[in-house]
Amino acid sequence: MGFTADSARRCLKDSDGDVEVAVSMLLSEAAEGVSGSPNRKAVERSETVRIMFTGFVAARQHMQMIETIGAEIVESIEEAHTATHIIVTDGATKFRRTPKLMVCICKSPNIIKLEWLEQSAKEQRVLDTAPYLLVGDKEAEKHYSFSMKETIQNGIQVRETTGGVLGGLYVYICSGVAGNDAPSTKELNLIIEAAGGKVLSSLATCKLLDPAKTIVVTSDPSTPSQLREPGVRNILKLGGKTMKTSWLFHVIITQCINPVIELD
Repeated sequence: MGFTADSARRCLKDSDGDVEVAVSMLLSEAAEGVSGSPNRKAVERSETVRIMFTGFVAARQHMQMIETIGAEIVESIEEAHTATHIIVTDGATKFRRTPKLMVCICKSPNIIKLEWLEQSAKEQRVLDTAPYLLVGDKEAEKHYSFSMKETIQNGIQVRETTGGVLGGLYVYICSGVAGNDAPSTKELNLIIEAAGGKVLSSLATCKLLDPAKTIVVTSDPSTPSQLREPGVRNILKLGGKTMKTSWLFHVIITQCINPVIELD
């Protein structure tokens, strides 16, 4: 029916931490219909399938298909972190790095094509996602400088090891970032939280934080006023880092931090 958190953790453990091998195991199990033990099969199939569309508008017939396979629809970005299956293209619409996608990609490896839902409805059951993953979209991967296969691998690993690609990090968003070629403040906060980061509304409490694990996000390009905001200079002196929004979005779409920020 797709990759669950339990199956991802199991394959990562069975592969001795080799993420690429773990992903291959997941794809192999999905393609072959391997269920493992009866108890494992029961557990994985008990998880509710929650579908989110992003990047295109779903038709009424697609909503009916969701009912046909016994799944649930997720519509608001506030609930995007609960989606298990994220449908990002109908085959005609180009892949877009939407705020909803950036939340979802931090939580689920099931980034798929609409064809998955159509075929699932046709067979009246939830199909495995492996054949329908959006991998190999050369145009999208070139445009956003990423590889979906690597993103899936990275995401499984960071969720297992740190709770998310921004796990263990504090993130402060400077004034003038939201809405300036960037999502809204609410959307930015939801993206950071989905990635495991802690959103800071102020740097006034910097004494309570670990400055070396604090990221100050500026617009791209940054402005002098952003670097003069209260607490920013102090955080930077103590080992914090300033990063532009382009860096943040690339971290999310690749599920990999570059440059690497040490978390002990």
